[in-house]
Amino acid sequence: MSISPATGTSYQWYNDSGSISGETSSTYSASVAGNYYAMVDYGAGCPDYMTNTVTIAYVVPPVVQFDSPSAACAGQLIQFTDESVVDPDATAQYYWEFLGDQYRIKNPIHSFTTEGSQSITLTVSYEGLSCENTLSKTIDVRAGLNPEIVASTEVLCAGEASTLSLSDSYLKYSWSNGEAGSSILVDQAGTYSVSVTDNTGCEGQAEIIMDAYPDPEVLITADKVSVAPGEQIQLTATGLETYSWSPEESLSDPTISNPIATIKETTEYTVTGEDSNGCSGQSSIIIYSQTDLIGNIIKPKNFFSPNTSDDINSVWLIEKIEQFPQCGVTVVDQTGNIMLDAKPYLNDWNGTNQGRDLPVGVYYYVIKCDDEQIVKSGSVTLLR
Repeated sequence: MSISPATGTSYQWYNDSGSISGETSSTYSASVAGNYYAMVDYGAGCPDYMTNTVTIAYVVPPVVQFDSPSAACAGQLIQFTDESVVDPDATAQYYWEFLGDQYRIKNPIHSFTTEGSQSITLTVSYEGLSCENTLSKTIDVRAGLNPEIVASTEVLCAGEASTLSLSDSYLKYSWSNGEAGSSILVDQAGTYSVSVTDNTGCEGQAEIIMDAYPDPEVLITADKVSVAPGEQIQLTATGLETYSWSPEESLSDPTISNPIATIKETTEYTVTGEDSNGCSGQSSIIIYSQTDLIGNIIKPKNFFSPNTSDDINSVWLIEKIEQFPQCGVTVVDQTGNIMLDAKPYLNDWNGTNQGRDLPVGVYYYVIKCDDEQIVKSGSVTLLR
């Protein structure tokens, strides 16, 4: 503090405690906070003059400190917490610097994109004052986690499940289906993701898309379904990419879709394999030896009831008839009128004739093969 000097003038400085001993010059350097003024004596009988009062406020310089981890992962959000000691009578200002990124808040959250040792600097100053202090630290930024989901079965076929796990181990797991284990079992198509955390707090995410496919529709046909012993037939299977037939002994090649079979006795052939999606499929067909009577193989049901609400026995079923397309079925009423005449019979008669429902009662059937031989006859009861 100073007063413009004048010739013949004397001075006396004062503070809140009164006159300051020995301070009689035109300038005074204050070292204690308080209110200061001076009395000026111009001499020659002039009255003393009291200057304006100047208030001096002293503040303690900031002691800069902050909390941060010594290590973190790239991409991880990190909380930086100011722990500086500042004078309560001053307004503190904060300036953080992270490799080109700046924040002017007290407790910033920051993530690093570059691996390696990174510098963190905090400068604390007071509003309107020139005093400030700075502290710098370093943090070891590591590569972020890159988990990979591994599926025990990459293709979900009908009725199958796959175990999803990770190629590495972590401290914590959080799957998109709500589970928290190191692996999960899934049986539905969809996108599955997981968030992981290791023992250093680093985090990472991964996802996998699982596709689901229906069972393949495998169809087997034969050029004949009833042959003489020793006769050859052509088998053909569709719906698969790979084929494996059994029994193998009577087949020309059990690994192709269309092997030749040499029949000695009635045989059931089964084919298994995978389709283009990798799903397994299977189907079977029975080839009958002509030494077996067709009438002993097919089994007509004794009754059916077309109007039942549960669709049970809603059509007249003849078991195994689909194996003998050379056989025709004729059904007559009690007076001999033809109610059904079908060759082949497709197990689809629902008790109607020319679009009208037939009355309940007993009807009679005859099954002929090759239009001549009667292989089976009997009665069937129609219920409603």
